[in-house]
Amino acid sequence: MLIISSIVILLPIIYGMMNYAQLPADMVTHWGVNNQPNGWMPKAWAVYGLPFLMLALQWFIVIILRISAKKTGGAPRLERLVQWLIPVLTVVLYITTIRANLGFGVDIRRIAVGLVGAIFVLMGNYLPTVPANGKTWGYHPTTNLKPELQARVNRRMGQAMVISGLLCLLSLFFSEIVSWLAVAIAIVSVIGVSIYGLRLSRR
Repeated sequence: MLIISSIVILLPIIYGMMNYAQLPADMVTHWGVNNQPNGWMPKAWAVYGLPFLMLALQWFIVIILRISAKKTGGAPRLERLVQWLIPVLTVVLYITTIRANLGFGVDIRRIAVGLVGAIFVLMGNYLPTVPANGKTWGYHPTTNLKPELQARVNRRMGQAMVISGLLCLLSLFFSEIVSWLAVAIAIVSVIGVSIYGLRLSRR
């Protein structure tokens, strides 16, 4: 799976090469909350460097997951999902970046918030399947919850992520401020459940 996902990450480079001559010397690679460009990068780095940076991140994540799985038994379904996050994000964001720099009208807000919402819904759906062994996917290095408490935290985290993810997706039909409010709610929800897990671990 690592080889296949690595190929997927690098494939978009072909699209960048096909349009290389038409791209500006300095490409926009970051946008603000109002869809206005606020970050640039030399063309060569954007077209060739970013995919390889994402590839390195993918290998790092997969290696960490495999080490964790050997120690704790892992969570196969969630791990498979996590292993495909970087490839999917790379393809979508790379093509979006190229098209935006070619002058096509691209709504960065909808793409970014849509990705966040979809990821939250998917991960929230799989979190309750994580083995409640008190070690896997802990919320703090010293966390050692009893299985029943870990299962409770996993369920609550899953519920928080699914609900906030759906809010992000629904916000796409409204103004920008609604979308960023939904993202803020998603972040606060995850932090809140994480704090809840930490408090349980200290009882």
